[in-house]
Amino acid sequence: MKQFCISLIFLFSFWALHAQEDFMVPDYEQIAQLIDDPQSDYFYPKLLAAFQNRDTSLTLLDYYYLYYGRTLQDDWISMTRFDDEETRAILNKEAPTKEELLTAKKVLSSYLNENPVDLERLYDLMIVTKMLEDPDYEKLRIQLQGLIVAILQTGDGLSLETAFHVNKISDEYFLLAILGFNIDGSQSLFYPCDYLEVAENEEGIEGLYFNAQQHFNSLSKALGGTLSSSAHKKKKDKKRKKKEKKRKKKKE
Repeated sequence: MKQFCISLIFLFSFWALHAQEDFMVPDYEQIAQLIDDPQSDYFYPKLLAAFQNRDTSLTLLDYYYLYYGRTLQDDWISMTRFDDEETRAILNKEAPTKEELLTAKKVLSSYLNENPVDLERLYDLMIVTKMLEDPDYEKLRIQLQGLIVAILQTGDGLSLETAFHVNKISDEYFLLAILGFNIDGSQSLFYPCDYLEVAENEEGIEGLYFNAQQHFNSLSKALGGTLSSSAHKKKKDKKRKKKEKKRKKKKE
């Protein structure tokens, strides 16, 4: 079912998005001020209620504050995983029955109540509703597209300085698939960024950078702050410079 559904995903113009020069790099202090202010248009409880009610009038900025503001909520943990094996098995079937799809919809909806901006699960629910010919399909499509476009506005992914900002690691792989790239299996960490090398493609892109600072902050908190140490950062910076030098040499 997953492979079948890839053809249904939104077609974005990768290079059109990269034509812009001013990216919406997340400023979490500013985001916190706006989403915590009851008088703000981006007051988080209000935004979340509209999102969960499938309000299709939300703007790009609404989706931006929904996605990045999620990491500032007390109940957010970047390592949260969807581990319902029965639902995963249904999603992997080529032709699930209506009863199975209804079961998957119920489980996914329940999970998303607790993890509202999980891109992969929103995608799964969107596909399930499409197969059920459920009217929520179009609303979910608009919502998922809004979140993806908000993320793509944060950079172009072509350098550490212009990395796409993501809430968690799984979003990196999801975005690569959305952009039409295949992973070649190689991943490098240049704290706080991940660099994912991709298979040969028409655009000549060798890989994309993703800034996963909020994920590392969450992981660091869980591990007692070890990931943000200066020694760790120095080591990663050295590794990054060495790899970038090697890549430039290769191009020459």
